[in-house]
Amino acid sequence: MRARADREWRVWTSGFVARVDGREAGLLMLDFYDRTSTAKVHEIFVLKHYRGRSIAKVLMMRAEAAAQDLGARSIELEAHPLDEWTNLSRLRCWYSSMGFNGNPDSRLMMKDLSSRYNR
Repeated sequence: MRARADREWRVWTSGFVARVDGREAGLLMLDFYDRTSTAKVHEIFVLKHYRGRSIAKVLMMRAEAAAQDLGARSIELEAHPLDEWTNLSRLRCWYSSMGFNGNPDSRLMMKDLSSRYNR
């Protein structure tokens, strides 16, 4: 996962890797678009045997903090399972619990960060 996070993506992409007991457990990739002050989570994944330990929540909180530091007023994502163990409706519920909103007919979800923006 670290290799994927460190790969030379685009200059506006940041990778975050979660580790548990020295082992890689999760990955989040975040893009920031300064022209629109928007960040986008384009990948978040936690290995199956590490799920249920709040690893994704910690990754998301780190990504949101980084997005705010970059000047993002919102963060968005497309809800889609990355493996056969993840159910789309549970995934959307989890994103909603993290403050993301979206039309039930769309995979696009967004969270307003402007109320947390203190610059």
